[in-house]
Amino acid sequence: MSRSLVRLLLVAGIAVGIVVLLWQRDVVDPLRPLYAVDAAPNGTRILVVLDTVRADHLSACGYERPTSPVLESLATEAALTCSAIAPGSWTLPSHASFFSNRDLPDHGAHSVVGGDEMGLATAETVRPLGPTLPTLAERFGERGYQTLSVSGNPVVSPDSGLTRGFDAVRHPELFGEQFGAQQVEAVRDALRYDTVDDQPLFLFVNIADAHMPWWEVPSGLDWVPARDALSWSGNTFWADFFSGALAGDEKTAFLAHLTDVYDYGVYRSDETLGQVLDVVREYGWWTEDTRLVVTSDHGEFLGEHDLIDHGHYVYEENTGVPVLVSPPVELPEDPVSARIVHDLVLEGSVTTAPALSAALPHTARFERSGAFGKTTAGEWTDDGRVLWDADDGFDGEPSETLEEYVLRVRASGVATGELDPDLAEALRAAGYMD
Repeated sequence: MSRSLVRLLLVAGIAVGIVVLLWQRDVVDPLRPLYAVDAAPNGTRILVVLDTVRADHLSACGYERPTSPVLESLATEAALTCSAIAPGSWTLPSHASFFSNRDLPDHGAHSVVGGDEMGLATAETVRPLGPTLPTLAERFGERGYQTLSVSGNPVVSPDSGLTRGFDAVRHPELFGEQFGAQQVEAVRDALRYDTVDDQPLFLFVNIADAHMPWWEVPSGLDWVPARDALSWSGNTFWADFFSGALAGDEKTAFLAHLTDVYDYGVYRSDETLGQVLDVVREYGWWTEDTRLVVTSDHGEFLGEHDLIDHGHYVYEENTGVPVLVSPPVELPEDPVSARIVHDLVLEGSVTTAPALSAALPHTARFERSGAFGKTTAGEWTDDGRVLWDADDGFDGEPSETLEEYVLRVRASGVATGELDPDLAEALRAAGYMD
């Protein structure tokens, strides 16, 4: 073989190698899909959880600040209720209800206390969603769907049991690692690398931009002042608030700062929702038959009831969430459990359930703050709501439904058998446990 031919073959081989390498690294047009499906068979099904978004801070639900223009636009051709009740007070129990269509004491994925007393916690760990109840992803899989989970919240992971049934799972290890553009790119990568074009798609997305740590608010927005970033980690705000060290004008200024960065987080969450849906369209998965359901897993206390943060109480600031469905179906006018999203995305219909919510104690938080130490529960009807806590009993006249629910909450919260150390460690890394 001549030297010139050898050199030609060598150059050609190097060129092919470079092209392959560039393609693998997405240097060749990283925004272009590897393929785009012509038509999603049976219609794409999408469930989006806007993590930590309380309904009364959405402009789509009447809030005075323009925090949710994307939701407002979607609502013009969708059904929206702003009076849904999250079935749990934090990520794990609410998502478990969304995926299992069961209430907290039935699916058992929540905080767990030691002993029989359900007042102040004596010990605490967490229990994942167990293997016995079929999940939403498993139901879709039985119907021939491919199933993807892309979560900005690290709790939605294999350790929590929440991703059982999903064919592919993407999630960060810590909060803040997959907000905004990072979450959009995670969805893009999932659609690009984790799907095939001959199966219908069920896509679950958790958008966590409204969750702590809150990003700094940039200048130039006419509805919120520029603000520094805010996090409970590495500062004394959380402890100072509960200890009473913040008072008067200093407390007022802190809560104004907290509300501003939270509202900007809600705005970013809404913006990320719009960008995620744009990626779904870009990859050809949005068709006339697509069904979209949007909700939230819980809200956030911004000083109400002398509380900040979320979890462990069932006041409306923590439990009042939106539910949007497109194409629209008739939603109940009365308060309804947000776990209706299970049947909305699976069947396109509403199976009403009592609007019940419960929260269990957090020992370490109680020891540090004097708050978060009680088991609480509540029921919402068209006549109002009745709350219960382990110390004070019922605030209002309880129904048989609520009384029976409280008994099941008590029973489900007592530690029995082996609990999951891997989940506890994952939650500790995510900042949920000390």
